[in-house]
Amino acid sequence: MQREDRSGKSFLTSLGRGLVYALFLSLLAIRGPFKLILRLASGIGALTGLLLLIGSEGMTGLAIGALGVAFAAFVVGWFYDQLLLRLSPQPLALINP
Repeated sequence: MQREDRSGKSFLTSLGRGLVYALFLSLLAIRGPFKLILRLASGIGALTGLLLLIGSEGMTGLAIGALGVAFAAFVVGWFYDQLLLRLSPQPLALINP
């Protein structure tokens, strides 16, 4: 009876590891396009925010919002990479695409 419990636990452990690995591979597969979109949002937001701060006096709120979008895109990309590093079954070095 105790032997069946062990095989059940090992099966569930293997199934869990397999699901985590499948999640890792799918997230790794879409990392390139996802990071490209985030970089575009960050770059456009930063450029827009800086141009609004320099060129327009009445657009300070909009400039701060654009800079906030740029920073938020950067933070989301960083957390995405951290998630991939945590889910990785082996030590991993992420290279920017």
